[in-house]
Amino acid sequence: MSLEVEAHPDLGLVRGDEEPSDAFLARCAAELERRLAVEEREAMLEHAPKIAKLEQRRARAEADLAAAQATTGGSGGAVGAAIAGVLGGRLGRRVARDHDRAQDRAERARLALGQADEALREAVVLRNGEVGAVRAGAVSVQAGVIRRALGIKKGDVEVSALGIAWAAR
Repeated sequence: MSLEVEAHPDLGLVRGDEEPSDAFLARCAAELERRLAVEEREAMLEHAPKIAKLEQRRARAEADLAAAQATTGGSGGAVGAAIAGVLGGRLGRRVARDHDRAQDRAERARLALGQADEALREAVVLRNGEVGAVRAGAVSVQAGVIRRALGIKKGDVEVSALGIAWAAR
């Protein structure tokens, strides 16, 4: 006497007595998909706070750059600095100094925006890599199913109690 059993040990599923193999494989595929979705969601949630913080940092850097560029335009620009330099004196030096400071602020803001952009890109790539690794590491449903014939062997049976039963006819 033997019994044919199909199981997917990684998922902890066993085919029922009356369940066809195709239905069992479909049930295994559905369970695998559900578990992968949970793992992907966990990977996304793990990286969400860092990505949100980096997005805020990038938005602040954009706002700082916009403000610095507005200040640069308000100081008369390069033409204003050149005209003030020709005029000389205290006004010329002040306009040139203001223009240089505004240019420095704008350059620092551009660098900060580039750094924030790069950090955000790296965090997104890392998150996407982990989410992709979840799918790549998944075992195929058919590869995980094992088929075994279970039978009773003489050494596998242990008598622990004896009983006598009778029935009335």
